[in-house]
Amino acid sequence: MKRFAGVATASVLVVLLSGTAVRPQSNPLREEIKRLIVRLDLKFEDGTRFGAGIVFGAANDEVYIVTVNHVVRDGDRPGQDVQVELYTERGKPRSGKLATHFDVDHDLAVVIVPNAKAQGIDVDAFPFDRVGDPAELTEGDPVFLAGHPQGVPWSVSVTPDGFVETQQEWLRFESKSLFPGHSGGALLNSRFEMLGC
Repeated sequence: MKRFAGVATASVLVVLLSGTAVRPQSNPLREEIKRLIVRLDLKFEDGTRFGAGIVFGAANDEVYIVTVNHVVRDGDRPGQDVQVELYTERGKPRSGKLATHFDVDHDLAVVIVPNAKAQGIDVDAFPFDRVGDPAELTEGDPVFLAGHPQGVPWSVSVTPDGFVETQQEWLRFESKSLFPGHSGGALLNSRFEMLGC
């Protein structure tokens, strides 16, 4: 099974000339991490719901995505017609299915994309080495949100939020920019490494 392992870092320089901002090149780490973020769309009795998820592994011609349970279930009723959209294949949703096991206490669920090869998914293209260590965080450290806030696709916040503390397996942070569509997305450190869902 392929999964997260290792760490990589980089930085980007923004240049200003004669008072005119020169559009900086995209941060390659910010762009790379988007390849692990997916958009999820599901149908419920009261309409369609969307959110984000994180690709965390691939094996046996399946892709595994972690998300929050409240995106994919309404109480104990699962959403139907699970559609998974990848960053590298925007506009071409793939069929997914919900794993039968989920964690209500931690609000976690797993979506599986079966027959990955037949659905045109290159599992070797996922940057599974982009995981950070939450134990390295200290109070006030910058953290970033990745997801689909208010429907804006594959958004990684520009202004960081502040990390507060770790409480058991929960990471607490303060945010003024948490919106619908962030649910199920990633919390990133300043190196744009995954810290949690």
